[in-house]
Amino acid sequence: MMYWIERYKGAKDWNSKQTGGNLKQSVHYNEIDEVLGCRDTVTLNRVGEAGSSNQAGEEAASADDLVCTDNTKQRTARKKTKKRAREDDEQDEERKFFKNALSGLEAQRGEMSTFFDNFNRNHEQQLATMNALVAGSSH
Repeated sequence: MMYWIERYKGAKDWNSKQTGGNLKQSVHYNEIDEVLGCRDTVTLNRVGEAGSSNQAGEEAASADDLVCTDNTKQRTARKKTKKRAREDDEQDEERKFFKNALSGLEAQRGEMSTFFDNFNRNHEQQLATMNALVAGSSH
C-alpha cells in the first residue's frame, strides 16, 4: 500500500508542476485520489466542461466540485481535530510537569522550613551556652 501511495504522491507532485497535458498517473491513481483528496491539477476534460454551455456538463462539473470541496473540508476538519488533540495532549503534559514541579517545590519548602527551625534552635542553644560561658568567666 505504501508503494502505491508513494507512486501516487510522486505523480501528484509531478502534475502540480506541469502546465500542459504532460500529466502522469500512477496505477490506481484515481482510486487513491478519491481516498486521499482532490486533484490539484486541471485536466483538459475539466476545461472543456467549464467552457461548454451544456447544462448537463455544468451540473456534472459542479457536482464533482462539490464532492471535491466536501472532501477538502472533511480533510481540513480532521486535520484541525488531530491538531487540537495534539495541543490538548501537550497541554496535559505541561500541566503534569508543572504539577510535579509544584509538588517538588512544596516538599522542598517543608524540608527548608524544618531545616531553619532546627538551625534556629541550635543557634539559640549556642547563644545560651556562650552567654553562660561569658557570664561564668566574668565572676
